[in-house]
Amino acid sequence: MKRLALFICTLLCANVLSAQNYDATFCSGSLIYAYYYGNNQAVVYGYNYENPPTNIVIPSTVSYDGVTYNVIGINSKAFRTAFINNYYLDEISCSSLTSVTIPNSVTSIGNSAFSGCSSLTSVNIDLPSIGNIFGGCNSLQNLTLGENVTSIASGAFNDCSFLQNVTCLATTPPTLEDNTVFPYPNIASLNVPCGTLEAYSSATSFWNMFFAGRISENGYNVEVSVNDETFGSVAVESDCSTGTLTATANEGYVFISWNDGNTDNPRTVALTSDTAFTAIFAAIDESSLSEDVEVAKIGVYPNPTSGKVVFDKAVERVEVIDLVGKTIQTYENASEINIGALPAGVYHLRMSLEDQTITRMVIKE
Repeated sequence: MKRLALFICTLLCANVLSAQNYDATFCSGSLIYAYYYGNNQAVVYGYNYENPPTNIVIPSTVSYDGVTYNVIGINSKAFRTAFINNYYLDEISCSSLTSVTIPNSVTSIGNSAFSGCSSLTSVNIDLPSIGNIFGGCNSLQNLTLGENVTSIASGAFNDCSFLQNVTCLATTPPTLEDNTVFPYPNIASLNVPCGTLEAYSSATSFWNMFFAGRISENGYNVEVSVNDETFGSVAVESDCSTGTLTATANEGYVFISWNDGNTDNPRTVALTSDTAFTAIFAAIDESSLSEDVEVAKIGVYPNPTSGKVVFDKAVERVEVIDLVGKTIQTYENASEINIGALPAGVYHLRMSLEDQTITRMVIKE
């Protein structure tokens, strides 16, 4: 049955396309593809009215009858072209389509390819030149323009009066043919690449006319906190790509590290995602300043450690204390301990030796 259906689909498409100068067609999923014999390139020609598309990710390649075709284009009125049973339908709006992602392999899209797709709410397109292909898409809310877009034709999105969010990934603002590319006025926000805000906001740019006051740069948030607000504070300066964190200890306290064990202060981080850091402070332990040099300089290594902690002399008692002051492990007469079962972080080792108490900080990786 499946083979028969495929045969019928191919036959119908071939009949439909005879006037379009394509040699043959085939159906894959809900889409109809057209191609030339001996050419491993195909275009999206139309859709199956009996299996209409909804959320479409157009593939960069599609296989049929043992041959893989590169999908290089979308025909004019592709989503206004359909067939049902033995009937070819033209000028039929594809009202079922809600979102479409178009691959980089597509280098051309014919005019009105998506015209009348009244349920289309999301589009992702990365084509150097975008023509008037989305007329009548009056439900479109989210539009992503890829980094390869260089120009957009008159009226391309003019009928998309419900636009809410436009993201343009091109580092050079694409040329807008005139003041009808987007609806005007509109309430949509525009998000642009890091470092391009000034270019998109230029007073002479159509981008600024359409989105004035609603243009922001792509970037990531960095949130900072401290383990105890009475110990100190932390400040952050960030742009869309980097953040500089500065921890300041209050009197009687000292900065130990960040929650990931890094001890740089100030610290500069590359922002590749939304990130959070906690500054770890601790009270200054006067006992560690013992005048008994031999006792005070007891070695604790390796530090940081993945588990084992070795002392260069035996210690009568060792308490492992977390940053809120809770003793979580205790050892007697130890020359080494193992904190491998503890979560990564900063801990204090309170050691009793020769009637003195010494505190050392250790970082568990």
